[in-house]
Formats: sequence, C-alpha cells, structure tokens
Amino acid sequence: MLIAMEAHRLQLPKRKVDLLCSASSARMPPSVKRVALVMALLFLAGLAVGPAAAGHLGGFLKQLRDSLPVRQLLGNRPLLALLILSNNMRVLLVMLVSSVTVVGPAIIVFVNGVIAGAALALSSSKLPPEAILLSVLPHGVVEIPAFVYAASISTVFGIALWERVLKKGELGGHAKQLLTGILVSALLIVVAALIEAYVTTSLLLDYLQP
Repeated sequence: MLIAMEAHRLQLPKRKVDLLCSASSARMPPSVKRVALVMALLFLAGLAVGPAAAGHLGGFLKQLRDSLPVRQLLGNRPLLALLILSNNMRVLLVMLVSSVTVVGPAIIVFVNGVIAGAALALSSSKLPPEAILLSVLPHGVVEIPAFVYAASISTVFGIALWERVLKKGELGGHAKQLLTGILVSALLIVVAALIEAYVTTSLLLDYLQP
C-alpha cells in the first residue's frame, strides 16, 4: 500500500507490462471458511466504499505518505521491507488482540478495505490503470488473503472464547488453531512485505521509466 500511495509521484512515460499472478489457498476448517467468505466480502465492500470516502481521507493519506520517506526508501529495499513488515505486523497484532470482541477483526478488515479503496481512487486520477495494478497486485495476492485468514481465525477463536465463558464450553482445538493460523498469516505477511519492497517496486519503476 505504501508503494500504491507513492506511485503517482513517479509519473513517467508508460509502457506495457504483462503480469501473471497466482495464489493458492490453504486447507481451512469449515467454520473458518465461512467466516473467511464474510471477511472477503467485507474487504470488497470497503474497497467499494473507499472511493466515496477519498475526499474525507485524502488529507489523512497525504499526511501518512508525507510522514514516510518512501522516495528515499526506494533506494534502500531492506529498510523499505522492514518498514512495510512492521506496519503489517502491527495490524496483525491488533487483529489478534481484538479477537476477544469478536467483531474487531471484521472492523479492521473493512476499514483497511476503505483505506485501500480511497488510496487507489486518489491514485487513479494521476496514474494509468496498469500502473495501479502493478502497485498492488504482486504483493496483494499474498497480503490480502493473509489478513482475511488472520481475521477469520481470530473471529472463530473469539466466538469459541465467549462460548466457553458463557456456556462453560471447551476451547478444544481453537487455541491451537488460532496459534497455527496466526503463524501462517505472519509468514505470508513476511513474504508479502518482501514482494512489495523488491518485486512490486521494481515492476512499477520499470513500467514508469521511459
């Protein structure tokens, strides 16, 4: 997302680039799959709402972008990857903690969808569609499923936790499922950060250069 917000500043003559992206989904318990579908729909709903909220979020996104020396970081990919990773891990941690509220992870997914939609809408007025796709697709096909999965596993755990508190039920394998799911999500987020810092940035700069 950092690259997507900064991309419109790098406007240069464009050229066509073919990009092939593929994603594989891990085997999930039925309860997590159902929640994951809801989370995916919430993220898409946030993306749809984002352009309408762009006017209100424009100042916030500009302040966020200006607070980060992204242009300078483009020359220091390891530091850029670390910055992206720390931000995404922070979101993952908040998502994990908010599982006790049950609805917290869903709110985080929706809000992130709104922010992403607003950022893309603001960039679309200054960049061609191909450049926008290049700024989000390479790492997005890993990062978005990682957050959707983390939100789903956290929500299922939150529900199981409250069932145990209110009905004195058993958490059973939900705690282990949560730990495994968060570890898988964290690993995917690490991969996504590396892709965003190295692959996404390289593809985008290569596309924008004459």
